[in-house]
Amino acid sequence: MIQEFALDPDLFVSEYQNNSLFFREAFGPESIRFLSCFPKRWRKDVLTAIRSSPINEDELAKRAILAFADSLLEKAISRKHGPLAAGAWLAKAEQENQTVPFHAILANTNPNRNASVVEWSAVPGHPKWNAPRAYHPSRSAAALASIVEPLLMRAREVIFVDPYFDIAVDEYRLVFEQYLSCIRHSVVTDKPRITIITGLKKVLERGIREPSEQNKTDFEADCRRLLPGMLSPGSECTVAILKAFNGGQQLHNRFILTKNVAIKFGIGLGCAPDRPQACDDLDVTVYPSGQSPWELYNLQRQPPAFETLKQFTVTTP
Repeated sequence: MIQEFALDPDLFVSEYQNNSLFFREAFGPESIRFLSCFPKRWRKDVLTAIRSSPINEDELAKRAILAFADSLLEKAISRKHGPLAAGAWLAKAEQENQTVPFHAILANTNPNRNASVVEWSAVPGHPKWNAPRAYHPSRSAAALASIVEPLLMRAREVIFVDPYFDIAVDEYRLVFEQYLSCIRHSVVTDKPRITIITGLKKVLERGIREPSEQNKTDFEADCRRLLPGMLSPGSECTVAILKAFNGGQQLHNRFILTKNVAIKFGIGLGCAPDRPQACDDLDVTVYPSGQSPWELYNLQRQPPAFETLKQFTVTTP
């Protein structure tokens, strides 16, 4: 799953010139490793590190490292955090790690022998540096949620896509309680944007291409009854029932989507509460710009990729 790395600004500045290619390949959707914008003033800390380094005397080098820092920050995880103790960056990162752990903290040294700190000299072959892209969890609600939790806790917008989604069915209700709990514990925002897309295919019979009006009405009532208890106070969730246009993209694949990362499920987003031995295959995928499922399933897309049969928003007080 995605991995959030806290990066010591002093380390970044001291090593960038000799290791620029490494840093360019280290972070971003393609690697599934993301820089943590920690603390919120991480860029200012980079500037402070530059002023006390030889780079400060080289205007071109200074511009280059700041431009690259800005490109990293465009796709960085901007986590919210409380007041930090005075002192060195590493001490602050270790303090924050006790509240919500990073995947790892990258620093020049590890004086406290903290298991979460990876020293620069050990980075290339360190187990924490290599992110798996494929998973084979059991289809229990807890196992599925544990795989996607790092992504859901760090996303400002999430789209769930499953043509069979039905919140009144145990296989979806039980696991969505877990998925939405991950989002409630977001480290980046108090009000993430959540969209759930379904085709209500569980209610379709052979030869029937779309749900009846009663099916859609019952489904909306179930969502309004069950979803608010799973959402954060003051948040909302958009739910849409879609179907394919004639000759268009089929509503078939199952995804959890953010703007940068797509998790594709082999069987579906639901769990299998009555089949304890059941497993699924989850793949973390990065798509070229313009070809991401995020763009396909975004309800704001024009022209739309699917016909909307019903769309509504569930809110919480």
